[in-house]
Amino acid sequence: MTNLPPLWDVNWQQQAACRGCDPDIWFPTRGKDVHQAKTICAECPVIGQCRSWAIFYGERSGIWGGLTGNERRRARRGIPERYCPECGINHVSWNPEQALCPWCRRWQPKLLRKAI
Repeated sequence: MTNLPPLWDVNWQQQAACRGCDPDIWFPTRGKDVHQAKTICAECPVIGQCRSWAIFYGERSGIWGGLTGNERRRARRGIPERYCPECGINHVSWNPEQALCPWCRRWQPKLLRKAI
């Protein structure tokens, strides 16, 4: 049990960009948009510590370190993280050819159609 980060060592949370934000942003109901939370995470100075903590301790729900529960499960399996060129947010995708994050893949075509 060496090299395990202790549960009580969460000093990084004091510097988190999400501190004081509405908890509903981080724990959206199924099918709700996670883009707002991921945008805040992308600017957070402790995103790495948050993500590592959530992956290590098997946090199953919510957005932690910019990743959803499904993305954290994929990360634990060694699936690499990708950068979305459209919105600038990192995501974990099964498809190595997929550059856009799920939000941009789903909403971008609809937004473009409305603009035309």
